[in-house]
Amino acid sequence: MHSYVLSFSSELYPLTLEEVAALPDATIPFTAKEEEVIILLGGNTLIKEDCLLAGRSKIKQAIQKKNKTVSVRIAFPVPAHIGALFALIKKVRYRWKTNGTCVYHLDPHFLRDHGLERFKRTADNAYQFSNHRWKKSPAQQQERYHKLLENMSHGYDDSFPMRVMLCRTNGSKDSLDDGHHRLGICIDNHIPLVAIRFCYASSWQAVRQIFSFSKRYYTDK
Repeated sequence: MHSYVLSFSSELYPLTLEEVAALPDATIPFTAKEEEVIILLGGNTLIKEDCLLAGRSKIKQAIQKKNKTVSVRIAFPVPAHIGALFALIKKVRYRWKTNGTCVYHLDPHFLRDHGLERFKRTADNAYQFSNHRWKKSPAQQQERYHKLLENMSHGYDDSFPMRVMLCRTNGSKDSLDDGHHRLGICIDNHIPLVAIRFCYASSWQAVRQIFSFSKRYYTDK
């Protein structure tokens, strides 16, 4: 048996309404403080699949208005023990990293406009990494970039979603974990929608709950 606390994304994401509406309702008790649409990420022993934690009525209103997107907060469970604190450290964080189970779509400009890019990738700085394990020669860098550019010339391939890590930066700010080159190409080539998957590990929100008297645990069965 495992206990969890819930943590939440720093951003509200304008996701495709149809995809969000298709999610099943969560089975755990939850009362939202504000009237928000909230997706709870799966891939863990508490929740197997992504589901809708709150906001079904707001989704119905958006459908009636024939909206294309809906603003969504993303929730994720964090194991309620001291490991959540250590998971804020980069080397430990990736051992804890869990992927949500669904792929969603949004306008790529949102990721850039809201500061989720950690660095902008272009043809001039493509695949230039400080880590020696990933270093490539200038010729290899350009070859790989232009191959990616060619592969995306007909639109975004949903088989390779970008990954947004929730509360990645300083344990509190969402940021792009994987897909900087694809994001740059999409924006430069006016590709209107990109596929993303959310991932998570821990957050300061979760740590504060675990070590406070106001925590609320959710337990798997």
